[in-house]
Amino acid sequence: MKVGILGGGQLGRMLLQAAANYPVETFILENDANCPSAHLCHHFVPGNIRDFETVYQFGKNLDAVTIEIEAVNVDALEKLESEGVKVFPNSSAIKIIKNKILQKQFYSSHNIPSSQFVVTENLNELKEQGAFLPAVHKIAMAGAIGPKRLEGDYQVPEGFYYINEFNPKSTYHLSLGINYPNASDRVLSDSVKPGGDIYIHGNCVTIGCIPLQNDQIEELYILAAMAKSQGQDFIPVHIFPIRYNNRRSFEYLAKTTKDNQDLQRFAIKIKEVYDYFEEKKKLPLIFVNKKGDYVVNTNM
Repeated sequence: MKVGILGGGQLGRMLLQAAANYPVETFILENDANCPSAHLCHHFVPGNIRDFETVYQFGKNLDAVTIEIEAVNVDALEKLESEGVKVFPNSSAIKIIKNKILQKQFYSSHNIPSSQFVVTENLNELKEQGAFLPAVHKIAMAGAIGPKRLEGDYQVPEGFYYINEFNPKSTYHLSLGINYPNASDRVLSDSVKPGGDIYIHGNCVTIGCIPLQNDQIEELYILAAMAKSQGQDFIPVHIFPIRYNNRRSFEYLAKTTKDNQDLQRFAIKIKEVYDYFEEKKKLPLIFVNKKGDYVVNTNM
């Protein structure tokens, strides 16, 4: 029997240790070749567990696939299920696991004991829940440190963009579109479904976009509109994972990326632009090479 595991962390390692007692041939799909599970499986396959084609190709010749973490491409798992591959837990369950609101609603509808909860959609609704305190505030769905690479991965883009759309009638008060996917993203992101429709907007609620409070988006929108009206067609938007000059944030970034060399290189490269602007108060020239990497010219 051939069983694949999406993700190679500590939980995957524990699963492999248990599987050693059975006649099972194990496969791991994981970006990091030095992950905890890499040396215990029979076959290690490097790859992104959020990428549709990677997950599908990994699983299509296996008897069963399971997950070590819920941040996987569910569409690929659905396709594998339709072709007879056993997926544990099934794709429907993983969709619920990935959304904390659906989790809580599932518990409630099936009389599974769980803590009380309320759902809030924006900052104003959150402020109305003072009587519910003390409580833990959690977002329903979220991504992680690192650039957006796939439609539906819940990631916010990281890198260098510009405003390409003004929407004064946005459902989210006001919104400014950015040109994701840019030249770098078109090389490094999923070739079929890189995602799109990324906005800076109001209402302070989002999945994958950049939310601001309404007074903040109003100020930003007016400034951008004034620049546009005075002939500035290129209005740059630089998106960084952290404030690089904040020590605790930098330590968190280092800890989060220590096992992912690609992410480390990306974070260090875009830091060059952050540092240059902090020192010079102007933007360097930024290019994209054939590999999709940013090339920064700070000799200006």
